[in-house]
Amino acid sequence: MVFTSYIFAENIPVPLVPSSIKGYVYYYNNFDNSSGKAEINKWNIKEEINPFLITNNGLIGKGFLSNSKNGIVLKSSALSPDEPITISVWWKLKNPYKTSESKSFGFGIFSFIGKGYISCFIRSGGKGGWCGLKEPAGVFQVQNFKRINDINGIYNTDAVKLLNLKRLQWHNTIITFSNGMYIRLYQDGKKVGEWGLNSPFNKNDGIKTLQFGFSDEVLSQIVIFNKNISSEEVEEYYNMMKGLKETLSFGN
Repeated sequence: MVFTSYIFAENIPVPLVPSSIKGYVYYYNNFDNSSGKAEINKWNIKEEINPFLITNNGLIGKGFLSNSKNGIVLKSSALSPDEPITISVWWKLKNPYKTSESKSFGFGIFSFIGKGYISCFIRSGGKGGWCGLKEPAGVFQVQNFKRINDINGIYNTDAVKLLNLKRLQWHNTIITFSNGMYIRLYQDGKKVGEWGLNSPFNKNDGIKTLQFGFSDEVLSQIVIFNKNISSEEVEEYYNMMKGLKETLSFGN
């Protein structure tokens, strides 16, 4: 079942986002194309997506089965956060978190790669005690850019509770960049972190790659806006998609 609507006279795909921000969508992938390629790709972003990992069990319609060797890789200089940009992805773990696990637990959500990297992930210390963590925590990092001070932002020390990781349910992660230096991170429609850099990103930082997954997750509904969308717009989008999901799941 295809859940992207179309303007049939022009065969133009219309993304599943609130009407107030539809005009700012520059990349939209709901994985309905058999190739795994995006429905909307105004920046001509190069996509590295294995079509054999497309699944019918996405948030709404299809999704992508990520694993340790396979994620989604997008490449374009337009992805550089020196300009206003918002990234949104829906994800669900393949297996629930178990408190009995003694090994280090974690998974990636997204990462930008250039001369340094920007990443968002969940990580626990396990027996190794990474960053002194014992329980899975939400982590946001900006690392290894020469002019920019590193950020090792542990925005939540109990990600299991924050994201209810003991259950297999869908989550939405959104990150916004404004003025090349102000960053906001949202989980399930709520702001969980906010950071300001000492120096803004610029094109010389070489940020041209954006990755999703590379962990045991299902990914779905990837959207990139050429705008720093507001907290109100983030919440509106999350509630719209959550409501649509609940409506489509009713009775199943």
